[in-house]
Formats: sequence, structure tokens, C-alpha cells
Amino acid sequence: MEDLTKILKEAVKDHTEYLRKFILAFKNDRKELEIRLGRIVSKEDGNRMKLDTVAPVVFKNIPAEYRFESAVDLADFNSLKRLLSSFKSETKNDVVIINEDGRETYENGELKKVEKKTRSEKLDIYIPGKKYDVRLVLNEEKEVFKRASKKKAIMKRTRRRETYFIEPYGFDFTEAILSGEREEKRKFEVEVEVFSSEKLVSSDFVSLIYNFNVDSLV
Repeated sequence: MEDLTKILKEAVKDHTEYLRKFILAFKNDRKELEIRLGRIVSKEDGNRMKLDTVAPVVFKNIPAEYRFESAVDLADFNSLKRLLSSFKSETKNDVVIINEDGRETYENGELKKVEKKTRSEKLDIYIPGKKYDVRLVLNEEKEVFKRASKKKAIMKRTRRRETYFIEPYGFDFTEAILSGEREEKRKFEVEVEVFSSEKLVSSDFVSLIYNFNVDSLV
């Protein structure tokens, strides 16, 4: 009975504690931290995952039959952007070539940088009551060299990106045309990047994860 009493008196850990640990790793390691809006969808039919839950579900690894699709609908892309229209912003047009050596970024036809991006950790969060789920990513970027690779391109991304700045965040709205070997498609992507680990407040960031979204009508 004493053992049971100890168990019952222990503090209950909720998912926000795990998110704070994730954020703490970013603050300690000075890596790149991003929120990406999208949907956890079935690999078979492309439909969004449906869970009978009233609280967010945090996946360290989503089930094998699902994938995270990082994109939003055009109408939502524009409505979220309007929320930030009064803040300082910048617009950039570039082309990103992805191959085995890394990511080559070109502006006006000139090679600007070549990076290798290593994903060190991720969490996928199913959010009931919202139209989009969230992928939380901890990356490490390394600029490797300043010359173009001779390796064959896997993907070409032609991008127009508008970034709105609210310290310590950058809200990226990217219209991208993806060109691969077989098809070309347009995507609208919304990401939030943390620029300053020193000025990041964990509770504000957790709130942003759940509230920078679109209410579901279903």
C-alpha cells in the first residue's frame, strides 16, 4: 500500500513538459528550431489522421503508415499572413537545388551558399480542433563549400519567401514550385523559426505551437 501511495502522489507529467525539454535542448545546443504547419496524412489515400482525442497528441515517431505533409491551403496561407501584416518584413526570391552533397541556394543565378542540414530531433503533434498539425524540428546547419556540386539534382525548389519579424521569431511564408524527375507542383508553406535562444520564453513558444493555426470547421 505504501508503494501505491507513493505512485499516486507523484506529479503528473503532461505533454508540455516534453516540449519544454525539447526547447531546452535548443537553448543549450544553439541549434535551429522550427515550427512547421502541415498535416499528418495517410500514405495510402492522403487523408489527414483522425484521432478521437480532446487533447494534442505528441509523436516522437508517427505510425509507419502516415507521413507529415508540410503545406497549407492557399486561403489559410493568406489569412495567417494578414495577421502579421503590420510587422517588419522582408521578401526574398531564390532557387534551392537539393542533391547528395547538400542544398545549393542561388539568387539571381548566383550561388550564394551550400549547406548540409542535419535533423537532430523532431516531434509531430496532432492538434484536435485545428485544421493543421505541427512538426517541431531541431536542426543543425553547416555551410560546407562555395562551389556547385557535380551530383545530380534530386529536387529543385523555386521560392518566393516573405518573412515577418517578431523577436525572437521569424514567420516564413513560402510559395514554392517543386521540380523533380517526374512532376512539378506548387506548395504553400508556413514555418516559424527561432532566431534568438536567449530571448525565447518556453511558455510563449508552447502557446505559439498550438495557437498559430486555423480553427477546424469539422
